[in-house]
Amino acid sequence: LDTMPKALHTVAPQFPAELVAPGTKPTVLLRFFIDEQGRVRIPMVQDSDNPDLSIYAVEAVRQWRFSPPTRGGKPRR
Repeated sequence: LDTMPKALHTVAPQFPAELVAPGTKPTVLLRFFIDEQGRVRIPMVQDSDNPDLSIYAVEAVRQWRFSPPTRGGKPRR
């Protein structure tokens, strides 16, 4: 790639309070692709300390936008 994607817009997941233990910070690790328009595609949960929270993290990351990756000056997947 000529240029790596840069985050232009991110959204934090809104975890329901009843699913998060007081004093803890949940962690969900996602993998995803960034298409030629800078949109998130195929988000996948790689790891989560609470699988019930994974859907909220996926919903949030689907809203993220990036500058598109380029190769040879053209947008690439």
